[in-house]
Order: sequence, then C-alpha cells, then structure tokens
Amino acid sequence: MDENDNLKNISKVLTGFLNIATVKTIEANIPETTPIAPYISTTFQAIGNEIIERIFSKREKEKISITYLTACQKIYERVENGDIPRDEVFFTRPEGDYSSADKLLEAVFIESRNEYDNKKLVYLGNLTANLLFTNEHDFDRCMYFIKIAENLNYRQLCYISLLNNKSKYKLDRKVDLNKTPYMIMPIDHRSELNDMVVKCIIKGPKEFKPDLALPLEWYNTDWVGEQLYKLMNLEMIPEIDVKKLAGIQN
Repeated sequence: MDENDNLKNISKVLTGFLNIATVKTIEANIPETTPIAPYISTTFQAIGNEIIERIFSKREKEKISITYLTACQKIYERVENGDIPRDEVFFTRPEGDYSSADKLLEAVFIESRNEYDNKKLVYLGNLTANLLFTNEHDFDRCMYFIKIAENLNYRQLCYISLLNNKSKYKLDRKVDLNKTPYMIMPIDHRSELNDMVVKCIIKGPKEFKPDLALPLEWYNTDWVGEQLYKLMNLEMIPEIDVKKLAGIQN
C-alpha cells in the first residue's frame, strides 16, 4: 500500500465516522437538516483528494495523514457527544472560490507537511476539528489561531498546558521577586517563554522584562493561550512531558 492509498483509506474512515454520526443524530431526534455529516465530509474529501494529487514525499504524506485522521476522530467524537458543527455557510463554496472550511483545512495540512515534530501533529488535528464546531471565532480569527499554532513548537504547547494546570504541578505558590532570587533557566526556554508573552499567549508580571529569567510561578496563560489550550485539547499532552518543564527552573 502506498501513501496515496493510505490517504484514500483515511478518507473512507472519515466517511464511515460521519455516516455513523448521522445515524446517531437522527436517533437523538436532532433535525435531519442539521449540517452534521454532509458538509464536513464533502470538505474533507475534497481537500484530501487535492492533497493526494500533489507531489509530496512519503514522509510529508505520513505527517498529513496523522493530522487528517486525528481530525476525523475528533469530529466523530464531537458529533457523537451531540455537538453541532458551524453554520452551513462556513462549508459552502462560493462560485469560483473555496469555502472557509476548505481554506482552513488546507492551511493546517500544509503546516502538517512542514512540521518536524510528530508529537505536535495530533494537536493540529484537534485544532482543525474543533474550529469546525465553533461559531465563536470567525474565519480570520480561525486562521490567526492556525498561524499562531504553526509558529509554536511542541515544547511551547507543553508550557501552555503547564500554565493551565499550575496547581497540579505545584506552581501556584506566591513568589516575591524582591526576596526570591531569579531561577536559573536555560536561554532557549527563556526565549520561548518571552516569545509567547509577546504574542499574548502567556503573560508575565507587570515588572516583566525580556532579559530576566522569572520563576514559572509568575507566568499565566493569556487569552490566546487559553483558547489554544481548549481548541488543541492540550490537556491530552502526556504528563511526563509537562513535568519536565515544571522542574526546569530548579
């Protein structure tokens, strides 16, 4: 079986997921006009077929497949839980153009192709699926989240998860910067944290200065970080990966 067959099979899996989900929505007495399977299925299959026709390496197709299948599974889970996808217009193709959903999926799959760390691909798949189920964010903001996620590495995703669960990792104590010496933190970690502060993903204290290695207790997630935590399901990050960061400043 070659990579193209793999992508085609994943597309079949998606169709099966959504057919089952459609039956479940009927059983749950959700109106049949609810845009559950048809619009999402059509969008995924159309973009998936276009991807198959492009010239990608075996490794690139494998990475796209991970994101694609993760998104399929998340879509099935959400429909099974009774969640309703976005308004139909998000999936409708205007004459001579792609739909908003088409563009969103293509952007994520291109990012997946270029991603060097397979660990991140699962969370890109989650982001893809969850953006198809929220009317809270318009198209431009969805693309903004995708761009932000594209520029974050897996370790930064782990930091977002860490700062969303500070009490779990014993980082909720109060630290007086006037009495507590700054922790020793590797320059690459400090740089990645500072980068996220600038992008409003996390926030430091009012006294924040980029050249200082502040204790992790002084950082919190900002609005963008909170949204990414939910949309990418970063609570799923293995605890062992997050614990490593909790102890980096010691």
